[in-house]
Amino acid sequence: CVIFLAAMSLCWAAWAQAGTAYAWGKDDYGQIGTGVPVQRTLPVQVADTDPYVHLAAGIYWGMGLKADGTVWAWGSNGHGVLGNGAFGGASGTPQAGPGLTGVVSIGAGPLHALAVKTDGSLLTWGNRDGNKLGRTCSPFTCYANPGVVGGLPPVIQACGGYNHSLALAADGTVWAWGGNEYGELGTGNTDPYPSPVQVPGLTSVVSIAAGWYHSLAVRSDGTLWAWGGNFAGQLGDGTTTTRLSPFQVPGLADVAFVAAGTGHNLAVLENGTLYAWGSGNYGKLGLGDTSGQTSPTLSPLAGVVSAAAGEEHSVVVKADGSVWVFGKNDVGQLGDGTTLESHFPVQT
Repeated sequence: CVIFLAAMSLCWAAWAQAGTAYAWGKDDYGQIGTGVPVQRTLPVQVADTDPYVHLAAGIYWGMGLKADGTVWAWGSNGHGVLGNGAFGGASGTPQAGPGLTGVVSIGAGPLHALAVKTDGSLLTWGNRDGNKLGRTCSPFTCYANPGVVGGLPPVIQACGGYNHSLALAADGTVWAWGGNEYGELGTGNTDPYPSPVQVPGLTSVVSIAAGWYHSLAVRSDGTLWAWGGNFAGQLGDGTTTTRLSPFQVPGLADVAFVAAGTGHNLAVLENGTLYAWGSGNYGKLGLGDTSGQTSPTLSPLAGVVSAAAGEEHSVVVKADGSVWVFGKNDVGQLGDGTTLESHFPVQT
């Protein structure tokens, strides 16, 4: 659920400036989008010169939204996530999803995709495990063909976790569906919901983010709310206790943007400061070591405007347009020309 910047949960990151999309890291399924399947340790331009306005990425695949409202995807199609009516195979270059027009926002879980249309309707496709697509259909129909999620008010943003999905309605309410093993739907229980349900107690929300088993929401007053799995302290309350309902994350105010990874989060404040917390494996919090943090911790980076959190690495954009990365780098996902992990932010 990120704008301008996307981090795949396992392998790579991509970003767009002035409409140009770049990618780097592992490329065994064409997820770099250049048409030449070679691992990249430095950013390369995705093989499409048309401007993109929004990017999203899952496991081994990525997609972009163009200014004309069309959605293009590339990489592995093992779960039909390219939205082209086919199941399996891969595409090393961006291809248009049939019927994916009039789209204003896109989002991605590891194995499923979401797209918001101009009329506020929400389309989903890809892997349907846990009922995270929010609609009833046969497996192959769901996998390969985008379909409308029923029971939702007009939507402005949507994103996906491992087995759940979130949608932000135009009225500021949050809706959730799918698996709920760790309370990631925020319903106060661990019951799965195959269709959208409103998350109780959340109003005036302006943005949302989904980790693998946890969820986040920023309200118009700048407060951050969290719920779901907390095995690495990713809920930011100083504990590792699972929460079944949304609660306000202490110690943060004036939050402008939030990104959720597998077990860690990044929050950008209105003044450009960055906070990180949760799992610290491979230095993905950018705090100088591999220790985890159960509460939001100030990053050395300032002047930040956007961020993305992958499974084991993080990517940040500063106001001057520079891109900074930290964390695991075994396949070049930091884009700094090396395969050495970094516990401190380094410029791509």
